[in-house]
Amino acid sequence: MIAMIRGTVVSLGADHAVVDIGPLAVQVTCALPLLIRTSVGDRVHWWTALVVREDAWTLYGFDEISQKAMFELVQTVTGIGPRIALALLSAMSVEHLTSAIATENLTTLIKAPGLGRKGAQRLVLELKDKVVAVSGEAESASLEMGNWRQAVTAGLMSLGWSQREAEQACEAISEQAGPEPDVGALLKAALQTLDRA
Repeated sequence: MIAMIRGTVVSLGADHAVVDIGPLAVQVTCALPLLIRTSVGDRVHWWTALVVREDAWTLYGFDEISQKAMFELVQTVTGIGPRIALALLSAMSVEHLTSAIATENLTTLIKAPGLGRKGAQRLVLELKDKVVAVSGEAESASLEMGNWRQAVTAGLMSLGWSQREAEQACEAISEQAGPEPDVGALLKAALQTLDRA
């Protein structure tokens, strides 16, 4: 599996970027917000998910590992494939998507192109137990330096990891916390340890 790419953007399309990675140039399908922030000539470092179908191999790119994790989690829902998963991440951030699922906010979910009310209901039904509404919880926890573990654990659980896995990831990165922990950086580090597992 291709987990990450580094290279220079050589062209942009409506839904993709072509990235020169050395001896090859790879077409990477991206969410609209990422494409808007990207220009030809940019050096990029993107997390990727390879989706293999009978008629095509498609590489999807994300500038945050949490987006990749959510992209893969959403596709575990019956009837939701990569096109709708990418549409969800184009329509809202990981935090907003997590909150919408946790609070059963179907109105927000159906803003994603291609996702109807029934699909949104399935999304909530199948993922609600796997995500937690961390938009407020993680933010308030991050304000207290001693609670970085709580904030990172909540963030990981919102992306579908179990509490046990989240706590193990926190233990693995505990030495990186320092006296003034950066919860965002620690969450990325924790995701990297889980991605390698």
